[in-house]
Amino acid sequence: MTEEADLRADRPTAAELLEIIAETLQESVVPATEPHARHQARVAANLCRIIGRELAAETDPMPGLPPSLVELDDDDASNAFEQVKRLVRAKL
Repeated sequence: MTEEADLRADRPTAAELLEIIAETLQESVVPATEPHARHQARVAANLCRIIGRELAAETDPMPGLPPSLVELDDDDASNAFEQVKRLVRAKL
């Protein structure tokens, strides 16, 4: 690992930053906000969490599937089955 990669590992990811923002909104801003604005602060916190999950999902590589599962030899079929299981587990 290069020195630059080491420095990047110490920084929070975009998803982590969004979670920090969401926690701050939920724990500090919502309780200190006038009742009519609490809903907007909660919505903003939830949006940060949704965006964070989407960013995290984009960085998690999903296993690719063969273009056709019908015309596979036995070795390819076995590999495809394992890929399908990993894909299903990743979505759960």
